[in-house]
Amino acid sequence: MRTGTSFLRKTIVTICVMPTVFVLLGEAYTHFFNTLPVASLATRFGFTFQKPIIFVLIVIIEIILVLTIYRMLRPLLLFLDNPAKSDEKSFAAARKAAVGIPWTLIIISMGFWTLGTVVFYALSGWKSPGGTPFVIYLDGPSGQSVSYRP
Repeated sequence: MRTGTSFLRKTIVTICVMPTVFVLLGEAYTHFFNTLPVASLATRFGFTFQKPIIFVLIVIIEIILVLTIYRMLRPLLLFLDNPAKSDEKSFAAARKAAVGIPWTLIIISMGFWTLGTVVFYALSGWKSPGGTPFVIYLDGPSGQSVSYRP
């Protein structure tokens, strides 16, 4: 197996599996400890999968992330697959590709959080169920995305 292919496979698993697991755990946690419905634990676990749109959005976002990262890491993958034929120019391109990934992930994450917040407030008639003003809530996810340090 080529080094670049192995690296890309591990990257894709990390990008796709971890967020999906955390969303599943978050949904299960929310439904297990929700005090409103009187239901057994098995029924509450079933509530985890009541919103298929969440899982469809996860798949769409992960496809966008994987395609973006694959496109960006192309010079690095070429370098890893054939380091003997590489020169200083290909090394510099590979390094630049690898260094740019964290900021790309931060920008994409910030964009999705901002879009999700705007859509949520628009669907709620620009009023939060918890009473938090739109401007304050919009700053939260966007600020968290920017302050993320890998």
